[in-house]
Amino acid sequence: MRDELLNESLFFGLDHARSAIAEWMEDLNPVS
Repeated sequence: MRDELLNESLFFGLDHARSAIAEWMEDLNPVS
């Protein structure tokens, strides 16, 4: 699944990458 994020995302810096990964992880594992 990690490849899915990396293949579909263009990161504009480390902060952007961190926030995009955090959003992606929330989508995969929503908090109840």
